[in-house]
Amino acid sequence: MIGSYILNRFQRVQLDNSTPELKTTSEWIKIKHGVPQGSVLGSLLFLLYINDLHKVLSHNASPILFADDTGILITDHNELTFQEELKATFAAITNWFQLNALFLNFDKTQFVQFTSNNK
Repeated sequence: MIGSYILNRFQRVQLDNSTPELKTTSEWIKIKHGVPQGSVLGSLLFLLYINDLHKVLSHNASPILFADDTGILITDHNELTFQEELKATFAAITNWFQLNALFLNFDKTQFVQFTSNNK
């Protein structure tokens, strides 16, 4: 019964400090989308949800998925084709995110390029 796991759920945040009088708890809010944070099943369901991400990527781009973290490796020996592949990959995943009602958190997004002078 997945429905009972997803529907009519509420969550709040609790900050525990070393003394009870400093404990802070937010108000309960209803979860409108997704699954409860911190749940084991939540990570599995998310991986199933994004399992088709690789289908929008070219053969030069490979996704690495772990819980709600996603990395994409792009490899190419030619700088120009690498840049074209990067733009095409970013456009493809942006479109995929929109179609799947997901949002890319740009504050947590990083780009790293590794190069080598070795031939």
